[in-house]
Amino acid sequence: MKIRSSLALAAAVSVLLVGCSSTNNAAEVEKGCVTFPTGKQLDSAKIGDNFGKEPKIDIAKGTKVETSQSRVIVEGKGEKVSPNDTAVADISLYNATTGDFAFKAPYNGQGSNSVQINEQLIESISAAVGCHTVGSRVAVLAAPKDLFGAQGNEQLKIGKDDSVLVVADIISNEKAPKARELKGDYKDAPKVEFPGNGEAPKVTLPDTNPPKELTIEVLEKGDGPVIAETDSPKLQTLGLNWNTGATFQKFDSVLDIAANGYVPGFSKAIVGQTKGSKILAILPPADGYGAGGNAQAGIGGKDTIVFVIDIAKD
Repeated sequence: MKIRSSLALAAAVSVLLVGCSSTNNAAEVEKGCVTFPTGKQLDSAKIGDNFGKEPKIDIAKGTKVETSQSRVIVEGKGEKVSPNDTAVADISLYNATTGDFAFKAPYNGQGSNSVQINEQLIESISAAVGCHTVGSRVAVLAAPKDLFGAQGNEQLKIGKDDSVLVVADIISNEKAPKARELKGDYKDAPKVEFPGNGEAPKVTLPDTNPPKELTIEVLEKGDGPVIAETDSPKLQTLGLNWNTGATFQKFDSVLDIAANGYVPGFSKAIVGQTKGSKILAILPPADGYGAGGNAQAGIGGKDTIVFVIDIAKD
């Protein structure tokens, strides 16, 4: 999860997760689970039950459906993937209309996609992964409106009228963190420790309510030049949700966009600082993602977020 004000999916396989999402299943999408009935087109298709390996698919060429269908091919014995959980799955796409694979997962045990089950996930992928069990193979014959919409997907050679067979092998699941039980008013700032050797800082959040105003603390002051709004300093950052305790931004990538290009509180935390500094920033919703939150990152509209920012010296 990047902390730019406008998010973009970086990995090419993430085209599986974006598209034109219909509203026919709005209630289920909001809960994080989408269900489609089965149908004769999917029932008549032959889909291999060799979980974890490339499936053999035999479906009538030219297949088109206006209403999506789903079927469990293999019922896994693992834990259930619940709303807001993050599942790792091998997800392949087969163009049922043309008879060609559009995207084939690697089937190397690592999974091609990590998906959080929430209202941001388009219906056909949510139906294939959400509320099924680890170890399951689930097939969804997706109508265009439930996958890429009227525009199709040129990159994957999926036309606007093509129906797509989605086959998902659910490999593992990370349960959504429970909200922390906070007590009293804001009293103590988070404790931050830097192990050194480029390792991620360790942050201990206090069991109190967060501050109501933007709070910025310079943990270490660098001796480099001052950062202007249009500068693009290289930095690493660790992001946590104060309300849940969950980490949503890992300290494993370097950000280098303009200082004024982040969410408001983050930009305020680095503009005017010196390069080489380490900063603690606590952002109430108004200075973060606002009342809408950021569902992809597991941030609600009332959640306060915490950043530890390590600004490179050059």
